[in-house]
Amino acid sequence: MTTSESNSAAQVSPPEYRVVAAKVYDPKAPSIFGKSPKSDRATYSELTCSCASCPLLANRQCVQTQILGGYCPYGNYRTETGPTQRAGSYWEWVSEHKEQAKQRGGWLKFPAEKLAFIGDYVYIPYSHADMCEAVFTKRKTFLPKADWTIENVLRLIDFRPRDWFGGEIKSYQADKVPLLIAHIREVDPAMWTELIAKRPQLDKPQNYVGRKALLRTLASPITIPPYDNRYPVSWTWDGEYATTTDKDCYGSTWGKLPADELRLKLKPRKDAAIIVSDNAWVTNETVFID
Repeated sequence: MTTSESNSAAQVSPPEYRVVAAKVYDPKAPSIFGKSPKSDRATYSELTCSCASCPLLANRQCVQTQILGGYCPYGNYRTETGPTQRAGSYWEWVSEHKEQAKQRGGWLKFPAEKLAFIGDYVYIPYSHADMCEAVFTKRKTFLPKADWTIENVLRLIDFRPRDWFGGEIKSYQADKVPLLIAHIREVDPAMWTELIAKRPQLDKPQNYVGRKALLRTLASPITIPPYDNRYPVSWTWDGEYATTTDKDCYGSTWGKLPADELRLKLKPRKDAAIIVSDNAWVTNETVFID
């Protein structure tokens, strides 16, 4: 190594990590699993990230939220163990760290199974895709951008993973490959152009029924059908408000007023998402979250 190369290497600074999420586990908090043992300790967990611009983080999502199941080359997961429930400092420690977690924005959601470009990597989270040894050198869901080539894309599309007994895992070709193709079309136009040049048969009308999209990016007006037979409530979406006249969204037991007619109007949050029931709902502005 020359002197100039040595100086250049010495000037390379380590990545700067910033805290992007935090949470507290309070064993005294009510739980569906019942009371925790008195020996259980409170814990404070923190996520840090060194990626300058992450599309998942922009949507309050992070791969690293699962300490055992998530891996990101830009993320770190840190846990601090606190006192047991018996300790005199328990409440002070929990209160202090809950306030700290609140100031740092709380926790993040684990992302949907969808292709994403994160820093110098391509996030490919589809079940069994990382079993393709011709593409992945390790069982990781992050592929360097340099390896995101049409040849590797075709390998993933043609891949047929096997289980321990040698049988094909058919759900990959049936469910994951169509999803991968749809996501390439949506988030990587350049790769989509290369792909249909190689496989023109893939360029066919999309079926969006069953996918989840942000409500505010869908066409309007539309009628959103019930998704749960126990609560058969349908909504009319006009682009700003959702309205229903179905009595199943109201109960005189808790409302205290018997009603002959009902009209409920609400303004959905910006991140409200619904399952697409009709391809006509989808426009060029539609944003899918799966």
